[in-house]
Amino acid sequence: MSGKNPDKLQAAGSFLMKVFGALAVKGPKRVGALYVTCQLFKIYFRLGTVNLCRSVIRSIETARNFDFEDFPVKDKVTYMYYTGRLEVFNENFLVADQKLTYALMHCNPQSESNLRKILKFLIPVKLSIGVLPRRTLLEKYNLLEIL
Repeated sequence: MSGKNPDKLQAAGSFLMKVFGALAVKGPKRVGALYVTCQLFKIYFRLGTVNLCRSVIRSIETARNFDFEDFPVKDKVTYMYYTGRLEVFNENFLVADQKLTYALMHCNPQSESNLRKILKFLIPVKLSIGVLPRRTLLEKYNLLEIL
């Protein structure tokens, strides 16, 4: 994914969709489906084709064989981060707040770069609903440019 060739990213996205289809069926492998979903989100966001995320989200949210709590925490955090970002793009700030707050609360506290990424979206969402961040939080994660 570090390459700048969109053709390779598109090919990777197509391959991951096939992998997702294989993992989404019932069985012990379905736990890997959320990880693959998160990788698809990364590709779609990088390519600027976030509209493709909707079909993957529908598959995860409507499938009866998926119990969100069964997935690893890191995958749930990544999923909530990307779906929260999608809600920001759709100007659905209350849902974005819930998803991004979930991602922040469950993110590994040692992963400052991931916490900073989450906060870069969560703080503007909080501002839009009237909640001001503490200056110490902004200083800790070097986000003073938001003010």
